[in-house]
Amino acid sequence: MKSGYTASTESWIATLTIATRLLFDDVRQCAVEKLTARLDSIDAVEVIVLAYKYNVHEWLQSAFTRVVERDETLSDADATRLPFVDLMLITRCREAHRLQVIVELIEHCPKGTESSSSLSKALKLMSASSLVRKKLGEREILGA
Repeated sequence: MKSGYTASTESWIATLTIATRLLFDDVRQCAVEKLTARLDSIDAVEVIVLAYKYNVHEWLQSAFTRVVERDETLSDADATRLPFVDLMLITRCREAHRLQVIVELIEHCPKGTESSSSLSKALKLMSASSLVRKKLGEREILGA
């Protein structure tokens, strides 16, 4: 490839598609490198789909992490693009991540404050796991 050439992300995805199909390993590797540098600008679900489709498994961990940690849930359209096993994994990880965030918030709130009380109520409403309850029980926040 010509040095200094600037192509759009869509162009690099198209290049990856063609290079993979035609077994142009050097061109494929170049496309993978260019896309790897741009992964943060590509939708995380799209990265997962591309990683599976083109066998670029090194993209999966960061993409799954982005999906788990983002605020918005998976859309129906996104859900239809992912294997069921991945949807279950994402759901479990999102739940664990959210519970961990609540635990960290509670641990940093002074005991007995209104914020601490509100967070404790939110945690009870989420039916926290026994592990989280045990950890919080050590601080006597849940009053169980």
